[in-house]
Amino acid sequence: MTNDIKQCYQVLGVSAEANIKEVKQVYRKLAKVWHPDNFHHDRQQQQQAEVKFKVIVEAYEVIKDYLEKGKPLPKVSNINVKKANPDFHYQQGTIYAEAEQYEDAIDEFSKVIRLDKNYIKAYQYRGFIFSKLGYENRANADFRTVDEIKLKETYKQSSSNVNDKNNQSYSQQEQTSKNQEYTSPTNRTKNNTDVTNFVRKWNFVQQLKGHFNPVNLVAISPNSQILASVAKSKNIKLWNLSTGYQITLLSQHKSVVRCLKFTPDNQYLISGSDDKTIIIWDLNKYKGTILSRQKNGHTQGVLTLDISSDCKYLVSGSADKTTKIWSLTSTRDPYTLTGYRTEILATSISPNGDFFVAGGMETFLRIRCLDTGKIVRSIKINSGVTSLAFSPDNQLLVTGGLDRIVRLWNWHTGEEIGQLTGHLETISQLLFRDNGKELISISYHEPVKIWNVETLRQIDSINNNCQGVLCGDISSNGKILVTGSDDNSIRIFNLK
Repeated sequence: MTNDIKQCYQVLGVSAEANIKEVKQVYRKLAKVWHPDNFHHDRQQQQQAEVKFKVIVEAYEVIKDYLEKGKPLPKVSNINVKKANPDFHYQQGTIYAEAEQYEDAIDEFSKVIRLDKNYIKAYQYRGFIFSKLGYENRANADFRTVDEIKLKETYKQSSSNVNDKNNQSYSQQEQTSKNQEYTSPTNRTKNNTDVTNFVRKWNFVQQLKGHFNPVNLVAISPNSQILASVAKSKNIKLWNLSTGYQITLLSQHKSVVRCLKFTPDNQYLISGSDDKTIIIWDLNKYKGTILSRQKNGHTQGVLTLDISSDCKYLVSGSADKTTKIWSLTSTRDPYTLTGYRTEILATSISPNGDFFVAGGMETFLRIRCLDTGKIVRSIKINSGVTSLAFSPDNQLLVTGGLDRIVRLWNWHTGEEIGQLTGHLETISQLLFRDNGKELISISYHEPVKIWNVETLRQIDSINNNCQGVLCGDISSNGKILVTGSDDNSIRIFNLK
């Protein structure tokens, strides 16, 4: 019996001496347990089950064909039946890891490494698990090995290029293209694109992998040390922003996380979820506490939140068509504000901490006092709002929405003072940098656009050839930009 068949028997967990009837019984039990329909309530678990289910089915078909017909083994996509195949064990390891069977996962990744000493992903994943289990020395050893392998590969490539001038020229051109990213944007408009101002370049630094769904939320801590990310999941991953290594997984929410925000003092991360809760995560202990005042929380999913600069107040918006003002320094009930006609999709607190604004699909923006909830101004808009931001100097309010136009407002008077056009999809995020002189706009599945706020012209664009950018965040010093994308990865850029 070949090693390929042994692998298939291992997948089903049956003895190599089992007959077809015994194999079929085990197969039916496993298929029943891992059928994707059993996980319809959780999309991430459903996708993991789909992978496991396909492996089980293909393993059964290989064994069945071997026992009944005695034909040569077919090549199958997921099992990839090659002698001692490291990809097979890596796939098994990821399945065990997602099921939180960490010892089994470590065993599978160790098998990969024994078969291929340069299998970077196996070292990375095993290192993440070691770190999660508290085995920091083992984790650091794996991460150091990853760095050494990357260094060797870089050296080999460099040596090859020195010996081959044609290859060297090509490599230099390719690397230059990667470093320069998109210095000339597409989809230019007559009014807002200034070709002569495309001089700033953002360097692509690193790509983080580890999610199994599109990354739709990222947030950078104020001290630029921690990156938080969510991939359409109930779990939050924390990364060391400087090394790119995963720190831990926060998994207390019971449904998809919809919003993330670090407190300005770097002590906490606050998240809102479809499970109707807001959780305050202690970044020293990595433990979460549900924010609740005598059950006076939201009655539907929490879609957006913001925190005042003095860390005293939190504003949340929900699918229940309310906003709530929470005191983070007392146990009193939140102040609930009603009267909205649609769900709240975006909130922003002014830099001075005196006001906040909330918006959604209705045609009015309400600007309120943070301490009383009283409306101080109502602004009529032409389209539903999906993103909001106050400028650092507290003079401007910028909005983006379904009409694909970024609008600039003097919110003190309610006057619209400018428009930024060029996006082809809904505006998902707006971020100020350089003390408010520049505005970063993110639209679904498009390059990130950077604008000069004074001239109202686009001055840069960033895209790392990923399938589609979904979200982003900028560091407090304005020099690090992080994006989450449709290809399940995170990309980090530094200002050159």
